[in-house]
Amino acid sequence: MEKATEHLSEIRDWAKLRFTANLLILNDNDYTGYFENAAELRADAARQTAAIAAFGRTHEEFDQLRCRFEGLQLLLEVAQDGGVTEELGTQIERLAAEVLHNVFKIEKHNSRVKHPFPHVDGEIMISQYTKPENNSSNQVEKARIEGSFVLDRLPSRYFRILGRLDVISKTVEKAMSKEMGLAEEGTVED
Repeated sequence: MEKATEHLSEIRDWAKLRFTANLLILNDNDYTGYFENAAELRADAARQTAAIAAFGRTHEEFDQLRCRFEGLQLLLEVAQDGGVTEELGTQIERLAAEVLHNVFKIEKHNSRVKHPFPHVDGEIMISQYTKPENNSSNQVEKARIEGSFVLDRLPSRYFRILGRLDVISKTVEKAMSKEMGLAEEGTVED
């Protein structure tokens, strides 16, 4: 498992290097003419990189949320199977409060970052995308709903953003290959 984690870390580092190099080329005025839609690509890349940076800054909170949410779910299953003792009830309430605290911190941070994709409601912040309609006054139910929603939606955004950065990188690589005479138009895989 440790070797696999190390290998994934190397892949992440290479992907980061690739994205960074391509974004530097894209944003260098000397290369603007290589791209048909340089202004659009730059704006899109800026939105995506702002969002991915926000995810990086909330990674630790997200991991804590995931662990606490799983612990809460486990305690709720125990309570369902064997009844709620006073001690178990106290632990459930404590974990629910911690889940909500993590959700709050993630939402607070992401309330300053624009959602990088078109949305039916127009321009929204990432926190609006990851916040469910939840009017529950029960703290445990609120923690289950909001924790689940954040745990579901943030990773899907993260991977969609990585996918978009990959498309932008491929666009830069294709333009540079063509400009350098390394590939004829249409021969670099999309």
